[in-house]
Formats: sequence, C-alpha cells, structure tokens
Amino acid sequence: MSHHSIFTSLANQREATAFSWQSALWVSLPPLLLSAVCVLGTSISYLLFHTLAELISIIIALTALVVATTSRRFTRNHFVVFIAVVIGWCAALDPAHTLVFKGMGLTLNNSANPATQIWIAARAIQAVALLFAPLFLRRSVRVGWLHLVMGGITLGVGGLIAAGHFPTAYIDGQGLTPFKITSEYVIVALLGVTLWRLWRDRKLMAPTLAYHLAAAVVAMILSELAFTHYVSVYSNANLIGHLFKIFAYWFIYIALVHNTLREPFTMLARAASTYDAVPEPTIVVQTDGTIREANQASEDYTGLQLEQLIGQSSHTLFHDASIPAEHCPVCLRIAQGTATFTQELVQEKGFWAVECSVAPFSGNDPEHAYVRVIRDISQRRQLEAERETLVYNLGERIKELRCLYAISDLIEKPDIDIPSLLKGVIDVLPSAFRFPEQAQAGLVSQWGQFGMAFGDCHNDNTRQLQRPLEVNGATVGTVWVCYPEAIPLDDAPFLAEEQELMDTVALRVSETIENNLAAARLQRLTNFYEMLSATNRAIVHCRSIEQLLVALFEALSAHSTFPMLFIARTNNGQLPFYPVHAYGINDTHLQTLTRTLADPASLIGQILPQLQTGNIVCTAVPPASDDNASEWITYLHAQGITERAIMPLLREGELLGIVGLYATRADAFDQDQLRLLGEMATDMSFALYSPVAEQRRIAAEELATLSEHRFREVFESSPLPMQIHSVTTGTIHAINRAHTKWLGYTTADISNENDWFEHVFVDPDIREQIRQLWQQDLRLAQSSSLIARSPELTLRCKDGSNRIAHGTMTVVGNDAVLAWTDLTDIRHGELALRESEQRFRSMIEQTVSGIYVRRDGSYIYVNPRYCEMTGWAAEDLLGKNVLEFTVQDPAVLQSIHAAPGPAGRRGTQHCLFRAVPAQGRRTAGAGPASGHHQLGQQPGHHRHGAGHYRAQAYRTADRQLRETAGRLNESHPAGRIQHGRPA
Repeated sequence: MSHHSIFTSLANQREATAFSWQSALWVSLPPLLLSAVCVLGTSISYLLFHTLAELISIIIALTALVVATTSRRFTRNHFVVFIAVVIGWCAALDPAHTLVFKGMGLTLNNSANPATQIWIAARAIQAVALLFAPLFLRRSVRVGWLHLVMGGITLGVGGLIAAGHFPTAYIDGQGLTPFKITSEYVIVALLGVTLWRLWRDRKLMAPTLAYHLAAAVVAMILSELAFTHYVSVYSNANLIGHLFKIFAYWFIYIALVHNTLREPFTMLARAASTYDAVPEPTIVVQTDGTIREANQASEDYTGLQLEQLIGQSSHTLFHDASIPAEHCPVCLRIAQGTATFTQELVQEKGFWAVECSVAPFSGNDPEHAYVRVIRDISQRRQLEAERETLVYNLGERIKELRCLYAISDLIEKPDIDIPSLLKGVIDVLPSAFRFPEQAQAGLVSQWGQFGMAFGDCHNDNTRQLQRPLEVNGATVGTVWVCYPEAIPLDDAPFLAEEQELMDTVALRVSETIENNLAAARLQRLTNFYEMLSATNRAIVHCRSIEQLLVALFEALSAHSTFPMLFIARTNNGQLPFYPVHAYGINDTHLQTLTRTLADPASLIGQILPQLQTGNIVCTAVPPASDDNASEWITYLHAQGITERAIMPLLREGELLGIVGLYATRADAFDQDQLRLLGEMATDMSFALYSPVAEQRRIAAEELATLSEHRFREVFESSPLPMQIHSVTTGTIHAINRAHTKWLGYTTADISNENDWFEHVFVDPDIREQIRQLWQQDLRLAQSSSLIARSPELTLRCKDGSNRIAHGTMTVVGNDAVLAWTDLTDIRHGELALRESEQRFRSMIEQTVSGIYVRRDGSYIYVNPRYCEMTGWAAEDLLGKNVLEFTVQDPAVLQSIHAAPGPAGRRGTQHCLFRAVPAQGRRTAGAGPASGHHQLGQQPGHHRHGAGHYRAQAYRTADRQLRETAGRLNESHPAGRIQHGRPA
C-alpha cells in the first residue's frame, strides 16, 4: 500500500465528521464572489468578463500545479500530483483561448472558431486524463514523464489547431458544428464515468478530497452542458459555462491544496504523537550509533530525559555495555551498511535479552540514519525456555504413557500367560526412559528370567533402578532398568517421574500376576466343581460300579485339568492294583504303571494304610536323580509332572480302588482343591454302596408311587368336597368329583387362587377379607403344621346358587389341601325348626288347653293355661316330678304310665289323671297324649306333654289341638306332647 493510502486511512476517521453543509457553504463562498466580479464585468464588456473568468481559472490551475508538484516528496500523494499536472497543462491552453476569442482582434478574420477549437481540445484532454486519475490511488507516478507526456499532447493539439488541421467547431453566422456538440456530450460522458470511479474508490481518499473532486467534476459536467446550447459566443449560455468552470477549478484547488499543505502537517503532528505512543523504546541513530531522536518509551527505559539522550551512544544505553561496540553484532551490522535486520542481544548468563529491529531512515539527509526499535524479550526468552522444558517433559511423559499403554494392552489380552506378559513388559520398558537406546531392562521371577541378566547390570546403584514384584504379600520377582557403565550420565540418571513409572509398572504387573493366578485357581476350582457335579450325576444314573467308574473317568478328563490320571481297582483291598482307565499315559508306560501299582516299595505301597482309612495323599514327585527313583518317576519328570494326588475309593470301609491325579504346577493341589477331592471321594463311597442304595431307592419310589396312587383314589372318591392349591404359585392342582358336583367348578374354570376368589366370593369387600384370612391361615399352617379352620362362609356355585360351608386346610409340603363341610341343609332345617317352634310356642301360649312337657318324668315346660288350671306357678312345677303333683290313685298312675306307648312310636292316646292343685284342690282331666322316641336317647327316656281342658267347654278346641299336636310331632324331633281337658 502507498504512503498516500496509509495517511488517508489515518485521516478518514476525523475528516468523515468534519465535512458538513456549513463547511461546503464556506468553501463555495470564494467562487461565488469571483463569479460576481466577473458578472459585473459584463456591464462594461463581455470580453472583460471572459478575460477575468479565464484568468481566474488559469491562476487557480497553475497554483495547484506548483503546490502539488513542489510538495510531492513530502506528501507522496501521487493521485493529487497527477490531477494537478493534468489541470495545469490543460490550463496552459486557456491563455491562447482567451487571446484568440472573438472580438479580441488578434486574428485575421476575427472568427470564433479558433477559440472554440482550443476550448474543446483542452476540455477533451482534461476529461480523458481525469478518467485515468483513480488508477494512481494505488500506483505511483513519475512526475517528469507525466510533464513530458502532458506537455507533448498540449503542444501537439495546439500545433494542429494553428495549422488548420483540427475539425471546425464553430461557423460564424451559424453557430456550433455537430463536431463541437458531439464532443461536448462525449466529454460529459467521460466525466460521468470519472465521477462514478471516484465514488467507487472514495474509501482510498480522504473524505474532503473525495467530496471536493466530486463537486469539481459535477461543475465541469454542468459547464460542458452549457456550452452545447449557444449560437453566439456572447450568449448567456457561454457566460454560464464559464461561471461553472470557475467553480470547478476552485473545487480542484481546495482539494489539492488541502491535501498537499494543511493535511500533511496534521498527519505529521499525529505521527509525532504516534511515535511517542509506541510502547517499545524507538530511537533514530546515525551510522556511528549516536542518538538523534528518541520517543517517550526510550526515556522510561533509560531513565534519562530526551535532551540527555540526544547525542549519547546507543550501544552504551541500549546494548550490552559489558562488551565493546566493535564486537556488538548490532553495531557491526550498522557499520557494515546492512539495510533492515533484527538482532537479539543476550547477556552471558541469560538474565537479560533484547531484540533490536533496525531499518534505514528514508530521506534526503546526506548522513545515513537508522530507526531502531528495542524490545525487551527477557520474559519471552524465559517463557520460551520454560516452554522448551515443558515440551521436553511432555515428551518424556508421553513416552511413559506409551509404555503404560503398551503394558495395559498386554494385560488386557485375554489369553496371555504370565511368561509372555513378563517378556512383553521387558521389551517395552526401556522406551519410557530418557535414553531408550542405552537403557537395558531385565526381570527375574519364579516363571523365569527375561531380558538382561541381573549380574550383567552395573553395581553402581545410581545407574540402576529396580522394584520388587509382590503377590499376596510375597515377593515373586524383581524388575530393573540400568545404563551400561560406558554411557556418560549426570548425577541423577533417573528422573523422579521415571521412578514413579517403575513403581506403577511393578504394581500393575504384580496385580496382573495376582489376577491371573486367581483366575487360574478359579478355573481349576470351577473344573473341580464341574467334575464333582458330573460325578454326582453319575451317582444318580449309574446302576453298576463299572458304569460309575467310566463316568468318573470322563468327568476327570473332560477339561484336561490333569495332564495324566488313572483309575485302578483291587480285589481284596490290598496290593496289587490294576489300572482300568488311564488318560495321558501311552500303552508302553501303562505297563510301567501296572508294575508300579503292584510294587510294595512304590508310593502306593507306602501310603496304603492311609488310603484304607479314606485319606487323600498329595505329594511332590521326588527328583529323578535319587537312587531309588523308579522307571515311573523318570517318566513323570519327562512329562513335566511335579505334583500328584492319590484318592481312595471306599465302599462300606473297604478299599475298592484308587484314583491317581498328576499336575505340572506346584500349586495344583491347594486346600480348596483337596477339600473338593475329599467331597468327591465321599460321594463315590456313597455311590459304590449303590446296590443296596438302589434297592432302597426303588422300594421308596414304589412306596411313594403307591401312596400317591392311594391318595389320588381317596381324594377323588372322598364324599367331602376337596381341592389342592400350590402354596408358592397359587395354582389349583386338583378338584375332586364331590367338589365339582357340589359347586359345579372344574380346574378349567378356576385354575388359580385369583379365579377361585373371583368366582366364589361375589362381594368385593368380603372377597378381600377372605383373601386376607386365607393368607393368615396359610402362614399359620406352614409355621405350626396345624389344621386351619375357616368360619362359616357363603360360596357362590357355578349355577348362581349359594352354599353354606366351612373349610379345613392342611399344608403338605408345597401344597395346601382344602376340605369343605356343607352346612346348607342343616342351616335350612334349623331355620325351619325355628320357624315351627315359634309358631308352636305362639299356639300353646294362647290355647285354652293346659299343656305341659315332661322329660324323664319331670316338668320342663308348662303353659299359662296349665298353671291357671292347677293353681301352681311355673316356678313351682318346672324341674319337679309330675307324680308329685298327681293324686296317688292307682288307676290314675296306671293311666299316666301307659300314656307314652312304645318307644319311637307316634300316636295319640287318652289318659285320665287327677292333679293335686295348689291349696288342696283336686283337678281331674283327660286328654290325648302323643309320643316320639327322641334320637340319641336311651329307650325309655321320653318327653311328654299333657293338655287339660274342661270337656264340656272345649270340644272344638280339642279337635284343633289334636291337629296341631300332630303337625308339631312331625316337625319336632324329640319326644311326646300331651294335652288334655278337665274331667
């Protein structure tokens, strides 16, 4: 970007608000006054007006040309310089136009055509040049070449006009030619395009410059339009055109002078303020380093006033004073004439650092000067150093994280074994240290040695880093990293983070080993449990010892838990044993095993007493180097066997056989596994007792089947309605025939308790109460094994009728057996009896006959009429013997005793008796007697009733009473009722 563009952008903000209509009025006032002076000249002569107007335009144009050209090195505004040169050379034709104007008398024929030709030529040059002016807002122009081109064009056009080769623009007596008018319109069009281009690029100019140039172009357009409508050169249109030309040139003058004189000084003042506002010390120095100028930041940096800084050595104040200027890189490069450069200066210990940016100062000063900006970069250098340290540390941490990620990947592999894990850790561990190429790692454990041997590591503890591997509190290995002695190292070759890394690696590896061991142990226990389950299933399904041993062998060899095993039997509980099943043993060594099992000196012979008592013997395989090592022991070592366990097979205390189990791990038989083997041996002892147990089991099953069959028969044929519920699920398993006949439901209608309650108990409230009572009784029956009894309940039958019953519930195992007792007929009979009794009581209380009821010869009831007839009160009679109140006449007594008749017989008889009334009055009566033997009484125990009435007054009543007594005897279940009349 050009200097003009920079300065313009700095001035735009202030000048954008400075231009207003008021300022436009003040700018337009001078051309108005000048135009008024010219118009006043017309009163004297039009030639005076024309001469004054042209002279004013010429002076303005030449002044703008001189100012813009002479100040171009200062302003560096090539756009303004271009316009000034164009306007100046166009104004150079205007004196010729003025002198040859018609009426001046300087031409031979006094024609207006030469002046018009010069006018149209000057305006055409001006319009074309202004059209290209906006290009120099972004480009520079060489003023010499511009003067040469514009001067040549001006002189060439003038020569054409003088030689008569220019087109005719005006014909005396006719007016303007078509060439002149067309040229004016073309000039107007070019000026219009120029106006549009100025408006488009207005952001590249100061606002005042843009506004004034736009006003000048508009005035030129109006002037050219005026010169297209006149016939006489002295017409008003010609006058108006010259007045607009004055305005156009004035606006150009204001624009050029304002931007070439006043505004540059404003920019210089602003630049001076900006110079002091620079936060870094900025100085202007000569080639020898002497300070010529300095800003405010330089004063603050050195603590000296500006007057004190001028003339001082920049090296002493702003460079490292501890070294001479001849060795200072900045001073050397300035002395060598290096143009623009940036140099950092750092003290030896790095506590102070500055950055010097040097650029030559442009100007016509014969003494070369440089602008130097000093920036304190001490803090930046410190931050850079800290950043480098952080980046380095970050790189180290990234290496450690990558190592941990690699170890984590190894740990997370599902099928990796412990040796492969340890080897993988040693392979990736050196990459996490500061010098991975020189670092060496190693590990020794009970699973082997990996990486570098510990003896090869340097004895200097400062050059090695080791950590133990601990599993379940016991050390199982050691991991280390060391550097060879030939590698030079500082006092602390291992960082604190690397030591923490070793702690983490040792911890992670230890945890992984512990988890793997636990998983392996869990897998072994799982296999043992599966073998135990398979053995138990075999015990249930096998029917012979041979089948049982086959099933045991398959269970032990199913998961390859043991690389070798055998099952051997004995005939008498003593040696020899002979193998019946073997796994992992070839035929050749199976014969070796057979010989070993018959050898009293072998392990089996030594532990035989322990096996006979049911103990499991677990021992390690003795070394093959022993003198007593047998061929079998040598074979075991060749197969990698380290542990063995012998499990006895007993039946009722007699040793039937043994099971030999072999393992390659030292911890193959721990306490839990031996316990499971003991359980297996116990189960097998029980299973070997299978013949008796099988017979007992079959007998028990047959008895259970028979009991179940009998129970079902009893259940189905029971006259009591019965149903069976599941206690846990609430399912109704069965309903007997009596139940279906009683209520009408089947298990298809009521399959569970919810269906039962919904169908049988219609009322929701009663249903909820019965459900709660059912749950209480069910819990009570389960906990106490007692029979639960329900209250009387009303049950809804399938046909909609109701039944009255109470139930009893018994819990048997997981089932509840519910039996019902139907009380419907009993409750209906009781209701009828109560109704009959009520009617009977009402009748005998109101009858005119005297009635009493006796049981075992004593009064149990007397009606009011009987008391009235006898004169005795009821309290005196009840509970007393009837004979006490009867006259002791043999005939009467015989009649009374003969009255009941045979037991159980119903009928009516007449008897005659005399009662002893109260106050000694004797009453005689005769009446019928009816009797019935009461159910549940011994023969001869009867209940009698007698009614007495006076025969002469109650014949009709006697008939009614007989009928009533007959009906009551039908409904009354117990005894004889008698009534009588007085004799």
